Amino acid sequence: MADPPTPDDDDSLSERRALTLAPTQPLLQGIHAQVLAREGDRTGAIRIRDRLPGDRGRSGVAGGLAHAQLAVGDTAAALTALERAVVEHDPIFGAEPLDSPLFHALRGAPRFAAVRRQAGLLSGAGD
Repeated sequence: MADPPTPDDDDSLSERRALTLAPTQPLLQGIHAQVLAREGDRTGAIRIRDRLPGDRGRSGVAGGLAHAQLAVGDTAAALTALERAVVEHDPIFGAEPLDSPLFHALRGAPRFAAVRRQAGLLSGAGD
């Protein structure tokens, strides 16, 4: 399991501001879990990760869960959540770029490339 990347302070502040505007939005909850983990609050990140599956049926849960799984270093579960996000047409694919530093731990994974291809973000194996 990989450690989440360290953000600069401006990113953390922006993510916290977004969360105040939509505190129950699953995608923002997942990003918040990443912020907490990078700030050393793994327990808070785990709490968010564990709460998100209870919101099944809401738009953005799979994408939020992918972020929360990355926050606690579970790349396999994050990939599973992203695969589910493709099937569910989760808004994560229109809300943020998958080449963001938040997804750094997944970059070399063939499953991540497959998710990007299935979501229409890659045109072929060499992209």
